[in-house]
Amino acid sequence: MYLELSAMHLLELHRALEADRQRETREAVRRALLTDRAHMPRRSGELGAIALGDRASRRGDPGTDLGRV
Repeated sequence: MYLELSAMHLLELHRALEADRQRETREAVRRALLTDRAHMPRRSGELGAIALGDRASRRGDPGTDLGRV
């Protein structure tokens, strides 16, 4: 009885550690993709950039680049 219980605990521990490793690997891949995208130059039509020629106001203040032409 004790050996069966011990084996079940070890199996559950192994499964939990394997799930943690898989989750950490997925997170590392996701972080790597995000950092690669952060270093890529943005195109004019992508959200998040700031363009001076979007005419946010009459003074020509910078505004968000929403891809308007």
